Amino acid sequence: MRLALAALPLPLLLAACATPPERPLAHTDAPAVRAAAAALSSFVRAGWHLPVRVDVHLSDAAEEALAIRQLEEVREAYAHAAFDLFEVDVTIGPGDAPPAATLAGPLRRLTVRLPRPTADDAPAVVEAHALIEAMGETFAWDAVGRWYDGEDEADLLAALRRDLAKLDRLEEQLALECRRLELVSAALDARAAATGHEPMLTPSEATFARGAQHRATFALHRVLNTIARWRAAARDDGLALRDAARLVLLRARHVHEAYLTWLLDVVVGERPVLEVWQRAWWHRHPLYLTLDARAPLDFVDQGEAPPGTIPAGSVRALLRLRYGGDIGRCYDEVDAVTSTGPAGALANGPLAAEAAAARQGVARCRALLERHRFSAFAAWKETWDARLKAGFSYPFYAVVARVACFLGDTRTTSRPPAIGPALAEGLAARLRPGDVLVVRQDGFLSNAFLPGFWPHAILWLGPAEAWTALRLEDGTALGDDPLVRRVLPRFLAATDEHGLPARAIEAVSEGVVFSSVGHALGKDHAAALRPDLPEHAVAAAIKRALTLHGRPYDFDFDFATDDRVVCTELVYRAYDPDLNFRVQVDASPPPATPVPGVIPVAGRWTMPATELARYAVFMQDHAAPDPATRYPGRRLGVVFFAERRGDAALVHEGEAAVAALRSSIQR
Repeated sequence: MRLALAALPLPLLLAACATPPERPLAHTDAPAVRAAAAALSSFVRAGWHLPVRVDVHLSDAAEEALAIRQLEEVREAYAHAAFDLFEVDVTIGPGDAPPAATLAGPLRRLTVRLPRPTADDAPAVVEAHALIEAMGETFAWDAVGRWYDGEDEADLLAALRRDLAKLDRLEEQLALECRRLELVSAALDARAAATGHEPMLTPSEATFARGAQHRATFALHRVLNTIARWRAAARDDGLALRDAARLVLLRARHVHEAYLTWLLDVVVGERPVLEVWQRAWWHRHPLYLTLDARAPLDFVDQGEAPPGTIPAGSVRALLRLRYGGDIGRCYDEVDAVTSTGPAGALANGPLAAEAAAARQGVARCRALLERHRFSAFAAWKETWDARLKAGFSYPFYAVVARVACFLGDTRTTSRPPAIGPALAEGLAARLRPGDVLVVRQDGFLSNAFLPGFWPHAILWLGPAEAWTALRLEDGTALGDDPLVRRVLPRFLAATDEHGLPARAIEAVSEGVVFSSVGHALGKDHAAALRPDLPEHAVAAAIKRALTLHGRPYDFDFDFATDDRVVCTELVYRAYDPDLNFRVQVDASPPPATPVPGVIPVAGRWTMPATELARYAVFMQDHAAPDPATRYPGRRLGVVFFAERRGDAALVHEGEAAVAALRSSIQR
């Protein structure tokens, strides 16, 4: 049978959800599903003062639990999405197609299709994050029709009042995030002026800026949704509250343009438009480079929101929005609809106070547009500039990646590593979670193309029970952190070709992966470095490294962005700023005795593995910190040094290990 399940009996549903009477609902005797649908409708009504109709189509009673689970995911998605929906249709039926969701129709109908559960397979739903993606991908200006038909005037007034207050809060949020990005930009400009070279964001600055970017972009989309919500109502001459809808539309339109312009002005900056011969024409702001790269949202406090990602090209998406015809036509339409001004009609009405505040907000946004200018043409030019550069560089990057993989996988000798399995296990027993390894395997062609003796760096984790027990600064165990709980199953499932469990995290040509003792220590040479840091700092470093798991390898060896990661960048991003590998880059004036760490190589900021070993030796010779340059002092100790001697490895400890490491960086 095929049942259409409504949230409530028809009379009550009409009152609670304001479903137009010309859309009759069918009924069902499935109380649990009816209750779940009613809860979803009531949730939207209570929080947003909007109607939502919920239909569920089942084949038999065995599918009720799956339907309820799916409605819970819809509720979670609605709570964290930037976009409205007014109808939900969940259908469970035959077929082996995977769960899918689409959003379409004049009233934004979210249609979810689920396969019928079987005894062999666990029931599958479309999770909240996938629903949010589906809602965002199909957002359109003309997608919302007359959702307000049949709504009680008191409910409409509540919705209007709520949206005016919401726009005030969104403006405050957007102003705060733009100021945060201005702080980062000012810090970069100050470093550039002091050091005389192109700055790059520190990992903590990148995290701070990305958080601001995510929150600002989400707020801008909520403003867009508000425009779409009231667009039809503002044109409806038969709507008693039309003038109030126009005011909300006018307020939202100016908030969106003013803060989109401010955001782009800070992140991108307006470069010369035609002077190709100027360096500034080719220069791209470090904020732009960092924030346009793909990044996880683990660093953003999302409460109970599902994890997600900032997609690559997110700044370019804002640029396209700035010059796109849709947004320009929308602005023009709002200006035309509101040109007569709703002020007189609202002066003595129930929204009089809100209307006065909204007009002040519109004036404030207009003044902001005078201070921050980023033209639609500049946005178009920046987008095409990015496309041209990406199209030019991609073939070369692909060639470099293939050559690098070939060199990294090709050996000129087949002799086994000097550190065999038994010795590797013995060395592993001396390590602690958070230790840093620099390693070398003789005979690989790639060694000849990398500077210095050491070609590779690894972050040691150890068994899961060891590193998950470390305490973060707030006293909680690392294993209880939400990010770690998501990554831990991947760590536990990772094994090498011999079935040995994961014990380390490293960036190799396949990307950032977990590796076994054999892969980490089965080399010809290995040195272990131990950060002298509190337990909570080591735990935080491991957590930062785990956020990079799964990212591709960076064959550009560029530390400016972290959408792709090279081996030493994993260590750099894990332990910055505690070990501060950037002393020589950021200090002004730079130290008289050069401090190893991040250095320029072929026009890019990077840190070869030998430079990491050099930094550890430098710390043995310079134990005292220097607050003027932010040099942290002796923060890296040498645990052991193992080197090939004939067919076996000789292991040094203590001062002998330091001496051997010192000798290695001079080779």
